[in-house]
Amino acid sequence: MDYADLNGPNGTEDNMGGLTQRMYFASKSTFLSIKTPIAVPVTLGDLVDIPTAHTFNSGGCFKKLYCTMDKGKMEAKGQGDTDGKSYKQEFEVFLPGSLSAAHGFAAQCKNDNFICLLEMPDSSVANGYLQVGTEMFPAKIEPEFTTSTNSAGVRGYTFKGHAMANRNYIYKAAISLTPAP
Repeated sequence: MDYADLNGPNGTEDNMGGLTQRMYFASKSTFLSIKTPIAVPVTLGDLVDIPTAHTFNSGGCFKKLYCTMDKGKMEAKGQGDTDGKSYKQEFEVFLPGSLSAAHGFAAQCKNDNFICLLEMPDSSVANGYLQVGTEMFPAKIEPEFTTSTNSAGVRGYTFKGHAMANRNYIYKAAISLTPAP
């Protein structure tokens, strides 16, 4: 495939950084089929875009996780030797509070495998969501809890996720939030 021009913003689009106040996640065990980009890419975008919705086993679907404003981010850092490059994808979201459900999620998620969809300010089916985790290299989520201090005024969990990837995938399909029949 030939390279193509990569033009910068022309003043008509927003390019706000960070993540929104939610992310989507699903345990790898709940999927019937985890989709990938098209088999024969024509454009550079085709290398990373996942245009078909993932499907779930009965009862499975994506779940939402709230994130405090301006406390969510994702980075993809290059890694590997000269002839074997890949990415280490890392994200962080902060869930405030100390509810039993949050502590239970932290207890359960720390040893599970996930597909995570991170929502950027301009995410949509057309623009896509950053996908962290694949069938072969699922995302891991590591919870960190803090009570903080009285003067800091916030307590809760920072959920740090990471996965290995050969490219940064963009999920451009419907996000199923209703349990599969």
